[in-house]
Amino acid sequence: MEPKSKIRPRLVAFSLAFSGLIAAGAPEAAAAPDHCADREEVLRRLSEKYAEAPVARGLSLDGRMVEVLTSADGTSWSIVVSSPGKESCIALAGEGWRGLAKGKARLVNSP
Repeated sequence: MEPKSKIRPRLVAFSLAFSGLIAAGAPEAAAAPDHCADREEVLRRLSEKYAEAPVARGLSLDGRMVEVLTSADGTSWSIVVSSPGKESCIALAGEGWRGLAKGKARLVNSP
C-alpha cells in the first residue's frame, strides 16, 4: 500500500482530470437547450423520461456539484453538473450502469 503522501496527489490529479472531462462535456450540453435548466427541472425530466434518480453526489474542486443518476435496473445513467446560482446541465449520459460493491477504497493497481 502506498503512503498517503503519494495517494493524495493522485486523487487530486484524478479529480482535476474528471473536472476537465465534465467541463469538456458541458459546452456540448449547454448548446442543447433541453440539457440545461434549473436543477429541479433537470432531475424531474430525467426521472420522468428515464426513471433515473440520484445515487451519488460530490463537489468538484471548482465548487460545482456533480451528481450521478441511474435508473433502478441500470439501463441508463446521467451525470449532472450544477454551478452555484446557475443552471444545471447534463454533462454525460449512457447505458449499462453497474454499481460497484461498497468497501474499502483502493487504487485500481493495488491488490
